Amino acid sequence: MLALLVPAAHRLEELPGLAEPLFWSPGEAGASESERELLTAVARASREGSLRTAEGFRAAVKEIGKRTGRRGRELFHPLRVFTTGQEAGSELAGLVPLIERGAELDLCRDVASVAERLEAALESSA
Repeated sequence: MLALLVPAAHRLEELPGLAEPLFWSPGEAGASESERELLTAVARASREGSLRTAEGFRAAVKEIGKRTGRRGRELFHPLRVFTTGQEAGSELAGLVPLIERGAELDLCRDVASVAERLEAALESSA
């Protein structure tokens, strides 16, 4: 986690804010109809365990991009927004596996898996 967050921090007190995407929950953020296929496919990959490593994330997203016809910003921006609640931030290939591993740990603050985050967004837009 530190390897991902520390390079982005200029001061120690910035670290909690940089870690916030790990604990973010989608709340009422709803997906558009055009985003639903993408989010459903990524949630499925999360449930299958494909997103637990950076390499697994990249391979899954590449395949999902081919199936959905999405690439670049059209592919990654909805993933970032519905996974972290942010428009920009740390590389998803590093952050998503960290979220997946955090969801399996018994922490003082729960970490929702990528599947849980995306499924919540899909439910709120249904």
